[in-house]
Amino acid sequence: MVVVGALFALAILMELPFVNGPSYWQWPWRTLPFGRALTFFAAPLVLYGYLISRWTRGGEALAPNEARRIVGGLVLCCMLAQIASLYVDERTWTQIERIVKSRAITSYYTDARRIGELGEWLPKFATVRLEHHSATHPPGPVLYYYAWIQLAGRVWAPLMGGATVGVLASFGVAVSYLFAGLWTRSPSARLGTCFLYALMPGLIVFFPELDQVYPIGAMLLIWFWVRSFEERSLAIALGLTLFACSFFAYNFLTVGAAMVLFALATIRLEGWSRDLGRRIATAAAIALAVALACHVVLWLTTSFHAIDSLRDALATQDRFAAKLARPYWSCVFWDLYDFLLANGLLTLPLVTLLLLQRPEPRVRALTAAALLAILVVDFTGLLRCEAARVWLFLQPLILVPAGLALARFAAPERAFILALQALILIALRCKMAFIGG
Repeated sequence: MVVVGALFALAILMELPFVNGPSYWQWPWRTLPFGRALTFFAAPLVLYGYLISRWTRGGEALAPNEARRIVGGLVLCCMLAQIASLYVDERTWTQIERIVKSRAITSYYTDARRIGELGEWLPKFATVRLEHHSATHPPGPVLYYYAWIQLAGRVWAPLMGGATVGVLASFGVAVSYLFAGLWTRSPSARLGTCFLYALMPGLIVFFPELDQVYPIGAMLLIWFWVRSFEERSLAIALGLTLFACSFFAYNFLTVGAAMVLFALATIRLEGWSRDLGRRIATAAAIALAVALACHVVLWLTTSFHAIDSLRDALATQDRFAAKLARPYWSCVFWDLYDFLLANGLLTLPLVTLLLLQRPEPRVRALTAAALLAILVVDFTGLLRCEAARVWLFLQPLILVPAGLALARFAAPERAFILALQALILIALRCKMAFIGG
C-alpha cells in the first residue's frame, strides 16, 4: 500500500510517460510551486490531521455523535482544500470566473447569458444553439447559472455560482457517511470513506465544475433505492431525486446499472421471496411514476420536452465521439485508469485488500455490486474518455469499500495512508493541468 502510493506520487513528480494518460487523451504536464502548495494546503491538512487523531482516539467504539462532529470537520476541510487549490495558482479567485465564463471549459454560463425570455427558451432547448458542454446535457446546468444571473447580476454571478458549486460538493463528505451506512452501521468504519472523500483529488482539482456535485446525486439515488425496499415512502424521495438528477446530467442514467446490481445483492443477502420481489417492484414503480409525473408537469407548464432533449444530446455526443476517434479497447483500460487517478489510485489496493480479507457477507455483496457497476460503465463504452471528471459521480462506489479497508488498519498505518493521499493530491495539483491550464 505504502509502496504503491509513494511510487505513484514519485511518478507524477518525475512526469513519467503515460502517468498523465494515453497519447490520445492526456492531462498536460505543468509545474506549479510545490512549496507554495504546501503553504496554502497547511490549514486544511492541520485540520485533517486533528480529525484523524479524534477518529483514532474513539477507536471501534466511536460514538455516533462524535462521528458526526468529525464528518462536519471533514466537510470544512474539503472546502478549505478547494480554496487552497485555488491559491496554488497565482490567479487565485479569478480562476473561478475564468473557468465559469469559458466557452471551452463549461459553457453553461455562456449559454445562460444568451437566454432572453426563459418561457421561450426552455421549450426550444432541443433545437436552440448551445455550446459544447451544454449541448450534451439537460437544461439544468444552464438554468443554474441563469438563476445566479437573476439573483446576483452578471458581474457577481460567475463567482457566486462557481463558489457555491464548491460548497455544495463539500457536503458530499456528509452524504458519503450516510451512503456507507448501506455497508455497515459502525460509525468508525464509515468515517474511512469520509476521510478519503474529503481529499479526493478529482473533487479538488476540478473546482468549480458541476461534476463535483454529481456524486451526491448518485449516492442518494442508490441509498433511497435500497432503503425503499423496507420503507416504501422513500421511493417517493427516490423519484424526486431521479427527476432532479435527470434534469442536470444524463450520466445519471447509467446509475441504473448500479441500482439493478444492488437489488440483486439484496436478493442474494436476504434470499429470494415473493414478498421481496414485490417490495422491489413496488419501489421501482413508485419512483418511476413520481419522476415521470414531474417531467409531465414540467412539460405541461413550460413545454420543455425531455425526450427530444435527450435524443438531441445523444446525437450531439455521437458526433463529438466520431471527431475524437476514441478507440474502444484503449478506452476500456485508460478510462478505468483515469477514474482511479481522480481518487488518488490508493483505492485499488485498499479494495483488493478488503476482498482478500473475506469480509462479512453484506460488505462483500455490496462491494461486488458497486465494482461491477463501474465495470459495466467501462465496458459498455457509454462514457468514454475524460473519466477523471465525467465519472466523478461513480467515485462513491469505490470510495466506500476503500474506506472500510482503511478503517481496519491500525492508527499509525491509517494516518500514513491518508498522508500519502494528501501528497498525491498536492502532486496532481502542481504537476497536471486538469481544468483550463
